[in-house]
Order: sequence, then structure tokens, then C-alpha cells
Amino acid sequence: MKVSVEKVGSCRVQVNVEVPADAVRPDYDAVLKLYVKNARIPGFRRGKVPLAMVESRFKKDIFKQVQDELLPRTYQAMLQQESLKPVAVVGLENLSLSTENGFAYQVVLDLEPEFQLPTYQQIPLTSMDTDATEEDIDEAIQRMRQHFSRYEDLTSGTAQDQDLVKVTYSGLFDGNPLSELPEAGELASGEGFWLPLASESEFLPGLNAALIGAAIGQTVTTDISFPAEYRIATLAGKTAVYTITVEALRRRQEPELTEAFLKELNISSVEALRKQMRDGVVQEKKAAEINRHREQVGKYLLDNTQVGLPESLVANETTALLRSLLNRMAQAGSTREMLEKHRDEIMGTVAQQAADRVKMSYIGRAIAAAEKISISDGDVEREMEMMAVHYRMPVEKLRAEIEKQEGGMDNLRNDILHTKVLDFLVGQAKISA
Repeated sequence: MKVSVEKVGSCRVQVNVEVPADAVRPDYDAVLKLYVKNARIPGFRRGKVPLAMVESRFKKDIFKQVQDELLPRTYQAMLQQESLKPVAVVGLENLSLSTENGFAYQVVLDLEPEFQLPTYQQIPLTSMDTDATEEDIDEAIQRMRQHFSRYEDLTSGTAQDQDLVKVTYSGLFDGNPLSELPEAGELASGEGFWLPLASESEFLPGLNAALIGAAIGQTVTTDISFPAEYRIATLAGKTAVYTITVEALRRRQEPELTEAFLKELNISSVEALRKQMRDGVVQEKKAAEINRHREQVGKYLLDNTQVGLPESLVANETTALLRSLLNRMAQAGSTREMLEKHRDEIMGTVAQQAADRVKMSYIGRAIAAAEKISISDGDVEREMEMMAVHYRMPVEKLRAEIEKQEGGMDNLRNDILHTKVLDFLVGQAKISA
């Protein structure tokens, strides 16, 4: 068998395989013999059809079966002969088969990259203070109070930021009711609608600002200008006139740190609460520091490792990341027009992320092999238990969900190994303030 290998990319080769006719003939004769034995042609008993007639009648099928048998066998022999380690078959073409000229084909492969690891002992990292300041504790207590806050009805006063406002509203677009636009939906009008006046949650662009200062029973008329990239194309870049009547107000009331409130939390005193908050803040800061060090190690490895990447793997990773991103953007209300406008920016970002992920996976596996880092079934079980707590579902249900995904368990094991490698390197790093 004659094989020639031509490099056509950093990790891509084009391989030409030629199998001589004398090596093809035994396979051809064996298949032909089977056809002669089993051929059914009117006028002849089974197994008694002349060989030349069988060969002529079933020529196409015979050659197809010979090719199907030769291709995998010669492919594996070629890989062994040339010591190639493919990660993907990119293309297979120019197949030819005849008893006179033998069997030939051309296959394009993406190969495992070969590269040198950088020095990864004593990676320089910076640390941050993980102690809790009094300000940190005050902020943690304030977040806790907000968590336990309740909205209470107001009988007077005007709307303020973070209030809940009960409104009845209707909109006009080009002088006509917005309800005439089917796609407007609940934007057209509504009654008894509770609206949060929160900067991070705005029902209509600019509506919150128009309602700040409005009193119960007051009617406000305001122009609402929709941005050029608004999720409803008909309204994008246009202005509608809204009439809104404030029917009721509710304001968030945060609990005071009274003895009764602390008792509900099973906390003995304000001092005990501050200690608990301090411990929580320190724990959060330490967890953030671990993640920050992992990110620093990852950046160091990416910046200091030169490695060509298999194009097919990067393309597959890009597709997966892009699909996930587009789903999230669609759920957030992004329109097709918005996505198309930022297409190049999105593709560039996703492509870089995909390349970094593939590159980091090779670097991580190489370090794991060099340092004999592995994961056990126990590592997987512990990770799944933590994930089950996070997602608030039974471990077995989580396992079933992961196993339903293509490559789900393999991806999980790879993620665990990746984290173990990063933690190993952080443990060996040179950390300075």
C-alpha cells in the first residue's frame, strides 16, 4: 500500500492512499464467489449461474461491497503505518476501484496537535485581601434586610424608585390604538397591572422616569420612544403616546434589627449577626479568590503556549457556544434584526472563546498526563452532589439529565479534570500581594 501525506494546515493533512491491484484481487474474488453462490437469475439453479453473467449483472454491487470492506481496513493500516492520530475525518473523496488499477482514495484528517508546554511551576499570581471590612459586613446585613423586606400599601405620597405601582394604561401609535397591532400584545393596554419601578426592570423605555413623583389617582401622559433595536420590529425606532393612571402604590419596607426579628432568624444578638455575616463574607471572598487564581493560571497558560488547533474541533465548539448564546439572547428579547446587526461582533467573540476552550483542553490534558493527575468515580459523584444542591434536584435526576446530553458524562469528567489541573497549578504558584 502506497501512502503520501501532505500537510494542508497546522493540524490538517491530506492523505493519498493507493492499494495495488494484486492486493485488491483477493477481496474482489471473495465477494464475487459469494455472489455466484447466492445469485438468483431465472433459468439457472442457485449457485449454477455462470461467473461472467454474475460479474456483469451485479458489477456495481460487487464493487460497492469490496470498497466497503477495503476502506476501513486500509484506513486503519494507513494510520498505523504513518503513526497518525486523527481527531476527525474532514473529507473523503476521489475514491476509485478496479481490478486493473486497484483501490485509491484521498482523505483529509484533523490530527492531534503536537506542542511544548510552557514552564508551569511557580506561575506568578496576585492575591487580594479576603478579610471582611466593617463596610462589607454592613452591606451584607443590608442585603439580608432587603431579602426579608415586604411591600406595604401606601395611602398617600408619590411614587419613588423601587416602588410597586398599580397602573391602568393604553397606548397610541400614529394616532391609532396600539391594540390594532397584534404584535404589540400587552404593550397595547392593561388594567390593574403592577409595575416595579426598578432600574433593572423597565416595562417600557422611559416609563419608570415618567411615573416617579406621580400620586395615587393621578393620570400621566408621556411619549415612549422605542430604541432602534427594539424586540418588536414594528415599534423599533418609533414613538408611541401612553396614558397611565396610578391606582395604588406599594413600598418595600425592610425589617429593623429588633430582638424579635433576630429571634426569627435564630440569632441571639446584633453582635452575633455581624459575626455570622463576617464569616459569610470571608467565605465568599475566599471562593472568589480561588476562581480568580484559576482564571490567572488559565490566562498564563493560554498566553504562553503555542499550539495549532484542529479546525474541525474549533468549528464544533463554535457552533455549540453560538447556539447557546443565541438561545439566551432570544430569551432576553433580542430580535433577528439585532442579532444580524451585531453578527460580526458576536461571531468574533464566540470564535475566540471556542478556540481558547479547545486550546485549554489540550493544555490541561497534557499537564494532567505529565503530572499523573486523574479523576475517580468518587470525584464525579462529589461533583454531581454539589451540582444537585445548586440546581435543587435529586442526584439521580441530574445524572439522567446529563446522560441525555450528547457527550454529557465525558464533558463533566473533562470539566472536573480541568479544575483539578488548575487547582494543582495554583497550589504550586508563586503568589504575591
